[in-house]
Amino acid sequence: MSRSALSLKKALAALIRADAELVRLAGGARLLPKETAQLGPPFLTETGFVATDNSTATETGEAVEITYTLFTEAFAGELALAFAARLTVLLETARPTLPGLRLVSLDPLTTRTRPDPRSRAALTDMVFRAVVERE
Repeated sequence: MSRSALSLKKALAALIRADAELVRLAGGARLLPKETAQLGPPFLTETGFVATDNSTATETGEAVEITYTLFTEAFAGELALAFAARLTVLLETARPTLPGLRLVSLDPLTTRTRPDPRSRAALTDMVFRAVVERE
């Protein structure tokens, strides 16, 4: 993973953890925890991260796809939709500090809800795509 992708990942995690509305929806400090084995839903984890070179002849940059997954109790669709909506607004309006980088775009790609095959939880996957360039 490149330094620019890692910087973006850390900056977005800090924004998510600091958002009072997401903390309230998740029922406390359950946003991007390091350990989830003992947690009951709801909680948010990062479940996918793909960084791709997006350089041109004149610009050095990367496209980054990040997937966040919200674990909720089954039939908690309203909570999942509220959470997805808040996360989307937060990231669409976010301008994180990225020293030496410029955030070109940060857009939602997909939101999908599905049952967890291993438990009675419901999973909501939210995929975002960012493009960053070196300054």
